[in-house]
Amino acid sequence: MTATTSTGPVLRTNWSQVLLTYLAGVLAAAALGKIGPVFGPIQSDLGLSLSAVGWAASAMTGIAAVLGLVGGVWTDRLGDRRSLLVGLVLLAVTGAAGSLAWDATSLLASRLFEGAGYLLVVVAAPALIMRLTAGADRVTALSLWGTFIPVGLAVGSGAGGVAAGSGWRFWFLLLGAGVAAVAALAAVRLPGPGRYADRAGPVDGGADLPVGKSDGHTGVPAARPRIRAAVLVRVLALSAGFGAVSMISVAVLTLLPTFLSTDTGLGSSTAGLAVALVSLVSVPGGILAGWLLRRLAGIPVLGPLALTMPVLALGIFSGARSPALAIGAAAGLLFVNGILVAVAFATVPQVVDGADQLGMGNGLLVQLGSCGSLLGPPLFAGTVDRFGWGPVPVVVGVAAVLGLALFLIAHRSPAPRR
Repeated sequence: MTATTSTGPVLRTNWSQVLLTYLAGVLAAAALGKIGPVFGPIQSDLGLSLSAVGWAASAMTGIAAVLGLVGGVWTDRLGDRRSLLVGLVLLAVTGAAGSLAWDATSLLASRLFEGAGYLLVVVAAPALIMRLTAGADRVTALSLWGTFIPVGLAVGSGAGGVAAGSGWRFWFLLLGAGVAAVAALAAVRLPGPGRYADRAGPVDGGADLPVGKSDGHTGVPAARPRIRAAVLVRVLALSAGFGAVSMISVAVLTLLPTFLSTDTGLGSSTAGLAVALVSLVSVPGGILAGWLLRRLAGIPVLGPLALTMPVLALGIFSGARSPALAIGAAAGLLFVNGILVAVAFATVPQVVDGADQLGMGNGLLVQLGSCGSLLGPPLFAGTVDRFGWGPVPVVVGVAAVLGLALFLIAHRSPAPRR
């Protein structure tokens, strides 16, 4: 929906379109974690080792870690809506095809293709959200987008656990059908690239992104200027800071079940449930960040919250070895993580020169965030193996300080052209 001002048409947010785009991301994240609830049945049915199923589980993240920037550049060229649809179709088809896997190779191959679909969805979706919104609405929508992974993983774990009673192959087909349904709805409901390409500005006085004249095919400027060095520095700093924050949260969630079971005496099933609930605490953190970002200055105000993460890690991994203390501190850490993730996604429009660079910015953010998610668990686990749980808060502190420093570099580097 648009309104008219003296300067031309002004975009008003269609929240149903924003929420549909968010749902696409949630289902992509559900596919990311769909092996977890059926890990044992897959191993037993296909006769695989634990490591083989583990590689299949992490293959999608690996694709994002290696090809995030490529996916972003490709999205800039193809257009956000078209990239989102291609990604959803890939997720649906290859995800369902995974139900036909007969060995480790076929399962891994299906997961790699799913990873390509996942990458396209999570890079294109925030770019599409940015095009569908303006000003303060954009900040709110991007903060909501920052919660898609924990919500998707929770959906995948819950639905997968229920569907697993009918077999893992049925679960894969069911999720693929759900993604296909969202793809069909998105093809009908989401606007084409030219719909809002020439909007005059925001409805509420917030900053908007410059958009060049559409080339009629991709919805991005026909002449794509080179990315300025200052912009690249800002995007790299923001993305690397996001990777450091992701390293902390994923590593803590990975190690927490073991710590709760071995050092606090909590039963393994209870520990698993506690970790699942803790992971969802980042969702209200992201929602709060959306409210705060509409009223505060962003990174300079919210970025320093990263320094609370080592203190919270100290409460988790040392001291009284109390389950309640560990779970409460972990919930606090994931709450802060939700805020910082929202800040990272909401800052992308501020560090690029225009809408034609959103895919590149989002792609690099996803790539380095995925790198952090991949590196965090082995780095922290290696620390525990060698030195015990005590030094973990120190490692968290180093990563938190690094993340904050990189966020501040992104904020303080020369501003992009407007």
